[in-house]
Amino acid sequence: MSELSFEQLLEDSFKTIHNGEVVEGTIIRVKEDEIVVNIGYKADGIITRSEYTNTPNVDLTTVVKEGEKRK
Repeated sequence: MSELSFEQLLEDSFKTIHNGEVVEGTIIRVKEDEIVVNIGYKADGIITRSEYTNTPNVDLTTVVKEGEKRK
């Protein structure tokens, strides 16, 4: 089994995420109007209420929970 260099391992850990790409993440915080998702790759994503649902004034804390995995 060949050993990879630190530089190669670091390079392999980076991934470019493109606009519109669907990724899986873990919900790390939920507010009434936004969800914070850890998507890995050393980044977090923010999903606003209007991006999550078309229902106006829905409280996101009632529809998603911290720790859930979502796509």
